[in-house]
Amino acid sequence: MLFLLALLVPMAIFAYIFSMAISTPFAYPIMVFPEGIEFRSTWLGAKMGLPGLIPKDEIDRIELVAHEGRGKGKAVAIFLKNKKVQVVHRRNEEDLVKLARTLESSLGLKVVGL
Repeated sequence: MLFLLALLVPMAIFAYIFSMAISTPFAYPIMVFPEGIEFRSTWLGAKMGLPGLIPKDEIDRIELVAHEGRGKGKAVAIFLKNKKVQVVHRRNEEDLVKLARTLESSLGLKVVGL
């Protein structure tokens, strides 16, 4: 019985840490500042390439795109100059339009598809 427990506890800890790294950026609000966009991130998320702060000068363009997941909807895709893409996954479309307009006014960047 202890052998089974010794196997399950590390697996549960790893699953928790991994799920927090993946879900944390999407569970918290996105903060828009004049100098960039901040996503909530964890240390594991940072190691996996999920940035916490995206400076304005690293953003190439922002697009409102069709979401390719369950159901229909839109998502905001932030294309970075280093060829990475940060996607704000499908949420309420009204919230995404508000986000896109906030990004345009705060960062001075044009949002394609708005």
